[in-house]
Amino acid sequence: MSEDIWVKSTYQDTDSDGRVLFSELHTEKADHGMIQYGHSAFGFDEDGQISDCIHYPIIRIFNFDPAFPEDGETLLQKAIKHFGCGQRVYAFFHYFGMSACSRHGKLHESSSHVAELLMKNGFVVEHENVYYARKLSGDDADDARIKLNWRPLSPGDCREFAAVWDGQEVGWGQVHFLPQKDIAYLRWIFIDESQQRMGLGTAVVKQIFFELYSMGIRQFDTDTALDNTAAQRYYEKTGFSNCGITRSYYTK
Repeated sequence: MSEDIWVKSTYQDTDSDGRVLFSELHTEKADHGMIQYGHSAFGFDEDGQISDCIHYPIIRIFNFDPAFPEDGETLLQKAIKHFGCGQRVYAFFHYFGMSACSRHGKLHESSSHVAELLMKNGFVVEHENVYYARKLSGDDADDARIKLNWRPLSPGDCREFAAVWDGQEVGWGQVHFLPQKDIAYLRWIFIDESQQRMGLGTAVVKQIFFELYSMGIRQFDTDTALDNTAAQRYYEKTGFSNCGITRSYYTK
């Protein structure tokens, strides 16, 4: 990504409805690392609804050179001290990640040195996901049987769609268009239960490939829970590549 996109997604992020993600953010740097932490501008109540009365303490970005673990420890202790004792602290909270990564905030398994330091300091794994990516090309054909009705673009650059088959809506989903312009992210997709196991899901996804390519998208990403093997088979069947496991963490 360009420097402008990185700066904006690091410090001025909003969600798919245009809400500012953080009420306060602190960025600390060391010779061989960086950490960003703060309180979210909102949270989710017991019913999953957004509440302005809930604010999570979150370590959003954290990385350091594995050869200099002391820098990592120093940065992490600054964040922990800022939040104080007696409250649960989250690290790499999915919803509050960078917009340039479609707000996928989880830590990739390749950064094992970061994970090890978090767990050494009392963090445990919260969620595990498998990250997928697919290159789009002109080889993805139009399927005249499927029509995608796209909703208007949201303030946060997301578009919902309804998939129509034989005049009937059979599926729904949401795609996030990243600021890099040629990358999009499948946030969710659902096929009507009465229409599942009939090949419609595969047909709908392939039609998404075709239409996104026509919009200038060349890479399409998504993720699913590590234990959702059915979704993993679904994505791999339609040409997505497994890009590894990502994880979120929290203190007990």
